[in-house]
Amino acid sequence: MGKPSILLNGTSSSGKTSIARELEMLLPSYTYTSVDNYSDNWAKQNAERIEHLRGLTRILGADNEEVIRKSKKLATEVISGYHSSISTGIRHGLNYILDHVLWWQPIIDDCVTTLAPFDILFVGVHCPLETLKRREIARRDRAVGIAEMQFPHVHEGKIYDIEVHTEQKSPFECAATIAEFTKTKDSSVWAPFSEKFYVLK
Repeated sequence: MGKPSILLNGTSSSGKTSIARELEMLLPSYTYTSVDNYSDNWAKQNAERIEHLRGLTRILGADNEEVIRKSKKLATEVISGYHSSISTGIRHGLNYILDHVLWWQPIIDDCVTTLAPFDILFVGVHCPLETLKRREIARRDRAVGIAEMQFPHVHEGKIYDIEVHTEQKSPFECAATIAEFTKTKDSSVWAPFSEKFYVLK
């Protein structure tokens, strides 16, 4: 029976991190890593580039074409690095619990291309928009509006192996459902990761 890595996909504030922490307890051989943590570490190593972009944004404005181009370049560089680090870890025998937001097409394309060779349990983490808004305000560590921006796109074009709804079940209950699925379903019969996405018309 194959032992897949687990990719949790959902908007910001949907409950992915809480589920991932519970999964760590239920699946101790797995390593949790999130795009947020990778981004934080990347930002520390590239502080001068980020400050340059912030200064440019203050001068030219966030809607300036050059600012937008450089912002997208940095974003894709971060995400590509995250996916590459995961690929390297899996090749060295690690099994991951991944916390991601696949809502922007360049991010999706890079993720699919980089992780296509591996067994990935693809999990959709759902939460109603109104609940996301309330959570976002309560957290105070997210810019208000991010979840709403991601909401129409994050599950679009995705075919999940399993889906959970965080307004209906606790993080532990969601994690237990995923862990049981991981232990009892043979990943050798699943569709390849690259086939869990379809092109929107």
